[in-house]
Amino acid sequence: MNAVMLSAQALLPHGSKVVVLLPSWPNIPAVQRIMGAKVEGVPIGMKDGKWNLDMEQVFDACDSNTSAIIINSPNNPSGWTMSHQEQKTLLEFTRKKGIWIVSDAVSYTHLRAHETPEHRVC
Repeated sequence: MNAVMLSAQALLPHGSKVVVLLPSWPNIPAVQRIMGAKVEGVPIGMKDGKWNLDMEQVFDACDSNTSAIIINSPNNPSGWTMSHQEQKTLLEFTRKKGIWIVSDAVSYTHLRAHETPEHRVC
């Protein structure tokens, strides 16, 4: 919880916008609102029987007032995990737009321990 609050305090100007991938831990969007940010949720949906993130929906949710995109991957409770290509695509987008990525990836190293650090972009 402290890390969520500290990242919000450090990265979010009052009144800015935050895009949060849903579902998420309820405290994540709550903290952003407490810090004065507008929160827009982008749901992870189902496609061909698998959890899927529509990157265009994420990009469309961002505007000139967006300060951060918050990702929970591996996602709890869905289990969805952001692919390496999705990470690269999101990183390229956020670099162009000047948007921070806040990544809750606590279990990431356990799931992808075979990858070397250069494979991790977020």
